[in-house]
Amino acid sequence: MSIYTDNIIFQKSPVAELLTALRLIGFGELDNGEHDLIKDVSPEIKEWVQDTISKIPNDLVNEIKVFFNKESYLGLTTFPFAINQKAYHDVHSYVSMLHHLSLEDYYWAFLNTGFSPDLSIERYDHPDEVIKVLNNTNMPEAEKWKVSYLIFDGERTKQRFTQLIERFYYQFFQQREQELLEHQEGFINKMNEELKQGNVKYFSQLMDKYGVSLSDSEVIIFPSYFSDVGTFFASIKRFNMNAFILGIRDYETVESSRGEKETLDAIKILIDEKRFKILQMLNKQPYYGYELAQALEVSNSTMSHHLSTLVANRFIRAIRKENKVYYETNSEEIQSVLKQLETMFIK
Repeated sequence: MSIYTDNIIFQKSPVAELLTALRLIGFGELDNGEHDLIKDVSPEIKEWVQDTISKIPNDLVNEIKVFFNKESYLGLTTFPFAINQKAYHDVHSYVSMLHHLSLEDYYWAFLNTGFSPDLSIERYDHPDEVIKVLNNTNMPEAEKWKVSYLIFDGERTKQRFTQLIERFYYQFFQQREQELLEHQEGFINKMNEELKQGNVKYFSQLMDKYGVSLSDSEVIIFPSYFSDVGTFFASIKRFNMNAFILGIRDYETVESSRGEKETLDAIKILIDEKRFKILQMLNKQPYYGYELAQALEVSNSTMSHHLSTLVANRFIRAIRKENKVYYETNSEEIQSVLKQLETMFIK
């Protein structure tokens, strides 16, 4: 199996961990812990999320809901700028970047969440232009209105987000920062050892899932304790960037074989109504994520979550065409799960 391992770059980042933690807090607060992102994490992380939510002041909770909503996760869209400006190594550099980032860069980040085509506006102070572009996104109506308000109140929006990061960091994150970086370093050391020994299967599958070719591009991997078994992938044409925030337990789940419980969990994923419809569409032809979101009338973030789940379980795979990532079904894996289910009942 050939893979250009020299093009895989591991980086520790408390910023990636901080944003992932805020995303968990936002999802946990909004869905009372019932969102898949919360349900799938380890008991230790789940306990930390619920304990932290119970301690956060109401005004800070409300700000987290604004910038880390499950339908838009606006705060996470600033991370590619942190990568591009090398402001991911420490939170103070990231906060400094947030202070100096132009309003236009904030607006561009907020508009380009998920699978929407690259969106930009020449005049962000023209309401008609902003509304026109927002109407081309797959955000729910409430999120469109929220983003338009954040854009029209730009200076205050920038201040609100920066203060949110600073408050959460100093009050709830800083005391665990060193421990989290040690988790990241342990994962990086383990993965480097695997690559040295020629064990490239995991990374080959990871790149295939997201349509990344290591032969012609570098990929930056930021391990994350709070991502646990999850993965966040960003392919940003503007920065010529491919980056993962990769849960440090994802490797374990991929390398382990499916037992009875894992098979039943996989079946639950397959029969979810929205995911089943996605598979039906992809069984006919490959689709771009934005097209799927439009066809099924869901937001980009909801579609991103469904596709990530299907990709993680190898039920679909990504293919890159003309600088876009399309998805197609992996019939062999679906048949394998159905066969495992059959053997559980037929002796």
